[in-house]
Amino acid sequence: MPESEGWLQVQGLDCPTEESRIRHGLDQWPGLVRMDFDLSGGRIRVTFDSNQTSLGLLAQAIESRCGYGCGVEGAQAEQSQTTTGQEKPWKWPGNRIGFILLAGVSELVGLVVWWADGLDDVAEGLFLVSMACSLLWIGPRAWGGLRRGRVDIFVLVVMALTGAAVLGQWDEAATVGVLFGVSELLEAYASRRARVSIQALVDLQPDQAEMVGEDGQILVVDPGVIRVGDRVRIRPGQKIPIDGRVVEGLSHLDQQIITGESVPKAVGPGDEAFAGTLNGEGVIVVEATRILNESVIKRIAKKVEEARGQRAPIERMVDQFARRYTPMVVMVAGLVMMMPPVWRILHDQPGNWHEWLFRGLVLLVIACPCALVISTPVAIVSALANAARHGVLIREGRVIEQFGKLEMIAFDKTGTLTLGRPHVVEVRSVSSGLSEMDLVSMAAALGNDGSHVVSRAIVNYAHTMALKIPLADQVREVPGLGTAGLVSNEWIRMGSHRFLDQEGMCEPQFHDELLRAETGVGTSVAVAGRNGPLGWIRLADQERLEAAGALKKLKLLSVKTLMLTGDNESTARSVAASLGIEQVRAELMPEEKALILSELVREYGLVGMVGDGVNDAPALAAASVGISMGSIASAVTSQTADVVLMNDNLNSLPRLIRLSRKTVSVIRANVIFALGSKLIVMILAAIGIAHFWLAMMADVGVSLIVVVNALRLLRYDPK
Repeated sequence: MPESEGWLQVQGLDCPTEESRIRHGLDQWPGLVRMDFDLSGGRIRVTFDSNQTSLGLLAQAIESRCGYGCGVEGAQAEQSQTTTGQEKPWKWPGNRIGFILLAGVSELVGLVVWWADGLDDVAEGLFLVSMACSLLWIGPRAWGGLRRGRVDIFVLVVMALTGAAVLGQWDEAATVGVLFGVSELLEAYASRRARVSIQALVDLQPDQAEMVGEDGQILVVDPGVIRVGDRVRIRPGQKIPIDGRVVEGLSHLDQQIITGESVPKAVGPGDEAFAGTLNGEGVIVVEATRILNESVIKRIAKKVEEARGQRAPIERMVDQFARRYTPMVVMVAGLVMMMPPVWRILHDQPGNWHEWLFRGLVLLVIACPCALVISTPVAIVSALANAARHGVLIREGRVIEQFGKLEMIAFDKTGTLTLGRPHVVEVRSVSSGLSEMDLVSMAAALGNDGSHVVSRAIVNYAHTMALKIPLADQVREVPGLGTAGLVSNEWIRMGSHRFLDQEGMCEPQFHDELLRAETGVGTSVAVAGRNGPLGWIRLADQERLEAAGALKKLKLLSVKTLMLTGDNESTARSVAASLGIEQVRAELMPEEKALILSELVREYGLVGMVGDGVNDAPALAAASVGISMGSIASAVTSQTADVVLMNDNLNSLPRLIRLSRKTVSVIRANVIFALGSKLIVMILAAIGIAHFWLAMMADVGVSLIVVVNALRLLRYDPK
């Protein structure tokens, strides 16, 4: 299927109500694969089968089925017009905010005039103007719903407005229209407010960069023209324009916008630097490792935009309930209008049609599910924004709901629970007259030109200890075994225990001591000279500093933990015991990890998997929620994962669980409050206590409360 993608600009698209109408309007549209809504920009990114539909046809469908002005955005508009045979350029036909403001001013002036004696006709005229302004933007939306056979919020409001006018309640009709407009603006504000932190990420990137030319000359350029390998200079107080590695200088970087950590990070040659982070006191030169559009900040913004378009199950459930709830209440309102008068007439009493018609119309006003509809999406988007601000990308809204329900989280070991970088933990010399540091210098000489991770770790250790590394000659690598060469005119061998055995260099006593050393965590590298063994160097991967604490927090949250690793059994169990992991499965191939995850999902229900490498991708896909370590993860792993920890901090896992549980709690509280308050006012309306203005004011007030409650998630900080 040839998939294409493009943007549609939609008039008045700024709150979940419009999003829901468009989703339902284009439900089952041939060739439409996916819609991602950008409510803050009034846009929809559509993915579609170009053999079955086009951007122009989708824009027409939104106009005809949903009643919104719609057009193709950007350069694709011309192509789309050619496809549909239409040359009509799209433009905004009106401003909803303007209608709402005019309706509000007309009503307020009308109330002032009404309170003055002898000006009732003028007041009614102003109320009529207010009602007309409301109908100008509500009416087309109501008509669009009726044409599709749907009784939605807009239909209810039009019915209430019309009924109040028929009953001569001009002030009540105007009030209903104005307060409904206020509730719509409130929804729009909530949607924009919940997304502002995502846009702030993109805005943090500087507009200019000081690129270092080949001749050393500084060129001021747009960051978008910088390519991988180009170098840029960043002075104190400037922002990093691209993702890269420091090649010159020392400084501190404020990376809070990426990692959520408030303490500046010391950086020097070889350290990573991210676009948008703030340089401290030193001048540094950074070599670009990604182009601008692939920077961490851009990826965060893009992934959160995608997540916003994918609704959580609880969000879909509330939306489906609202679809059934509205027609049900219309039916109840109709019964309130008809049944009591008919019953009274059958018992030879006055029908009081006016009174019961009024009560039924008030019931329609109360039925507007504004607060119910907005209660969920604002909370979901607020949680997504909160997570992104702390360096965690979430691909779909469903993950926010599911994460707090995880029964177990499985972890890869190397690169996830550990740093994936071996370091020297023990040096043992068995040759008299040869110190341990001399042994390290000799081993570093052989490894100085090598690329193996163990060789590089020994060389780095020698540099850390400020040792002088001699030159090595005639160095040769023995694949899978080790390295040999001349160091200070002596033939030296360095490698595995088996390497020395094959060379006949492993004496019995040394053999036994080395076997005991190999029972510990890590890898032992043996070193031998011309006359026999000289000693060994043991290296081990370093546990992440936060790993033990994060796992302890998970346990307190009643989440089980499991290690899945390809490493040997003894090393895996040693690391697991040190970190407090409950279960261990070692010496696994990638496909075996995936099979184990599938079994765990069947046994426990919701299971997460944390990994970092290509070999973890199958397991991440098999898990209920896949989590990758962002800055070190492979491209395959990052694409497979549902959650990406851009900050590479395992403490994000218990934090995200608490955020997830808090979000679901807020959504439930909002739904219960919205339905409960409406039920109370409905009862008051049925017994004749509530009036139009009270019903609409209660609806707006409830909307305000649920919005404020949901927006609290933006600042929620689970410790």
